[in-house]
Amino acid sequence: MVIISSKHQIDGREVEILVEAEQAAAPAGYDYGEGRDQAPAARIIHGARNIFGEGLDLIENCARAIVSKITALKAAAPDEFEVNLAVKLDAAAGALIAKTSAEAQLAVKLTWKKLPQSQHA
Repeated sequence: MVIISSKHQIDGREVEILVEAEQAAAPAGYDYGEGRDQAPAARIIHGARNIFGEGLDLIENCARAIVSKITALKAAAPDEFEVNLAVKLDAAAGALIAKTSAEAQLAVKLTWKKLPQSQHA
């Protein structure tokens, strides 16, 4: 499994979105995190991090990036759009966008609808 890192500036902070890709080996220089070189017991403890929380953070970061891009379209922005995300939770890699929805532990459907002008604050 190859994991591709995509970094974005969202609300003034840099966020990283990991995407699973269709290659046999990870790209050169991929950071496997602190757990790779630790003793087996330490890897188990390291792996017990809040992977579900990482998944929720990933979904939030994706949603913010999507809204930022759609908002930048201004007059060309659609009145309504929908995005489906397949999130895989992996003990070694953490939360990432799955290459297929069949591999996802979290299937998320995000829907946005433009408010009528009278409802804008």
